[in-house]
Amino acid sequence: MTENNGQLKSLGLLLCCLAFTSAVRVQMPGKIIRGELEQALKYVMRQLRILLLIASRNIKKKWNKSFVEAKNKKRYNKVIKNVEKVA
Repeated sequence: MTENNGQLKSLGLLLCCLAFTSAVRVQMPGKIIRGELEQALKYVMRQLRILLLIASRNIKKKWNKSFVEAKNKKRYNKVIKNVEKVA
């Protein structure tokens, strides 16, 4: 899971860099204009927020799943112990 998180972070960073450079190139072929640079930065930040939201949802789903599995295993072990006591 940590490998996936690392890959996701590096992919997100790479996408942000690519989006920023492409937005700057498209909007400013010759000069760097402050307003357009801010617009490009806003676009990149919006894309980054979307990536982080998707990543956090995936991590939350995996964490909840493992938590439920652990809880079920604990219940199963209790039942097994009770059955062994009776038997």
